[in-house]
Amino acid sequence: MIQWVFVFIGGGLGSMARFACTKYIDTLKIGTSTIPLPTLIANILSCFILGILINKYVHSGVSPDMRLLLATGFCGGFSTFSTLSLEMFNMIERGQPGLAFSYIAISTLLGLAALFTGYKIGF
Repeated sequence: MIQWVFVFIGGGLGSMARFACTKYIDTLKIGTSTIPLPTLIANILSCFILGILINKYVHSGVSPDMRLLLATGFCGGFSTFSTLSLEMFNMIERGQPGLAFSYIAISTLLGLAALFTGYKIGF
């Protein structure tokens, strides 16, 4: 039961962090195109944090409860695949399929790079 509480608390904090990104980071406008910068930043930061956590878990033995709180809960609540998908769908609906596929490529590549960097830094 306590594991559910850790995931719940971490997820709530991660969702609040994502909401803060949405509220305080403007969407990037390039000509007539827009890149949803808040979602991109939330996902990249989440990947970076997850990389650090994985390093700590592998090398320092982070407790399973902390892993649930931070990796599953916080990172799961902070990152948002569903919003990314909706934003891509909206781009395609607006007749911008090239922008949509560029956005997913940028998100995926930067996410992987952030996870790798976080893992290597490891604090």
